[in-house]
Amino acid sequence: MTKLIEGSLIALVFAVAACAGDDETGEDTIGEAELDLIVSPQSVHSFFASSGYGVVIRVTDTAHTAFVPAFTVYDPAGNTVKSASGASVAGTSFQAAMTGTYSVRVYDAAHPQATGAIYAWYLAVAPGANKDGVLVAGGVKAGHIDEGELDSYTFTAASGEGIMLRATDVAGGALTPAFYVYGPAGNLISSASGANVAGEALPAPSTGTYTVVVFDWSSGLASTGDYKLYFIKAPGANQGGALSPGGVKLGTIEKGELDSYTFTAASGEGIMLRATDVAGGALTPAFYVYGPAGNLISSASGANVAGEALPAPSTGTYTVVVFDWSSGLASTGDYKLYYTRAPGANQGGALISGTAIVEHIDKGELDSYTFTAVSGNGIALSVTDIAAGALTPGFSVYGPTGNLVHSATGPIVASKSFTAASSGTYTLVVYDWSSGLASTGDYQLGYTRTP
Repeated sequence: MTKLIEGSLIALVFAVAACAGDDETGEDTIGEAELDLIVSPQSVHSFFASSGYGVVIRVTDTAHTAFVPAFTVYDPAGNTVKSASGASVAGTSFQAAMTGTYSVRVYDAAHPQATGAIYAWYLAVAPGANKDGVLVAGGVKAGHIDEGELDSYTFTAASGEGIMLRATDVAGGALTPAFYVYGPAGNLISSASGANVAGEALPAPSTGTYTVVVFDWSSGLASTGDYKLYFIKAPGANQGGALSPGGVKLGTIEKGELDSYTFTAASGEGIMLRATDVAGGALTPAFYVYGPAGNLISSASGANVAGEALPAPSTGTYTVVVFDWSSGLASTGDYKLYYTRAPGANQGGALISGTAIVEHIDKGELDSYTFTAVSGNGIALSVTDIAAGALTPGFSVYGPTGNLVHSATGPIVASKSFTAASSGTYTLVVYDWSSGLASTGDYQLGYTRTP
């Protein structure tokens, strides 16, 4: 991801209503885009901004003539703030240093005395710009960038909540998707761009309404194309539904997509998650785990399998976001998301003392079982790779309250003997612990309890 931050910016998407002449036509309306005409050697536009607001301006040669779009921005006191020019698109951004009405004089950089040039005028100011509507947590917006265009969206968030955004070039063409994120006060808090996907994740620094401005960041700022804008807020995103302890979700990651799920847990309960690339292709599976307050508590990625185990730090509803973490963030593919919670997971059923079970571990799979014990009972567990292949058997044992009490791994056999510290139902999770967490194979599970 390439950062685009230029100080504290503000974005307004906006273009001026058509006018004939170089007189000011009143303050421009945020969120509109129209054509204008240079009748005298220059045209003048104006807009209002408060101190600290950020401003983004773009002027485009719509007819692709000899006209070289250019402009100069003046503050309320008449001082020059910014100037820009470009072969097809002139663009700049800045933070308003004072409150009042700003003027923008548009002219032809190649022919200073020329008239008759037709141009499109875009302005974005944050807060205030919302041309394309409100983003929904866990949702996606489809849009199109015309030459030099600025698209704007808003979302609300509380301080500390987790935010994720990705903008993708649908066709994979010349468009270089990029976006700015502005805080409730109009300050620029984040930005990103990418050849095919622009992505960013951040905690909301304050409570209020945020502004997102999407645009092209290719050389010349003049590329066009369709895009998708994915948005996650935790808590609140749950596009894929609730996870079931001991279960698996099958999904597909499209270019730049963010898939969201939720699960509930009590403080101290044991959580395990694994996301796998089903086809073993270019997709690099990854996920974030957000707590009930929206704070990021864990993350993982892997070439084929992303895995994490953790105790739930608090009671409530957690959010899991699955995405691609390959270079460029643009790989796609099917994935499986495995989830266990102790207590609660029991996909393989209850173990019987003295009985062996033969099962199979798929790539990234988490197999769960339960057994009961009384405090002081002796417990012996073993997991054996039957074929003695690439599988590295491993397991974790959780107590009746979900706390992790023991774990073991081994190149062929993982085993552990211990005395039960408390009475109740224990949870056993079996998995592969090889490098990359992606080996598969048949295993034999042995369990005995004494007396």
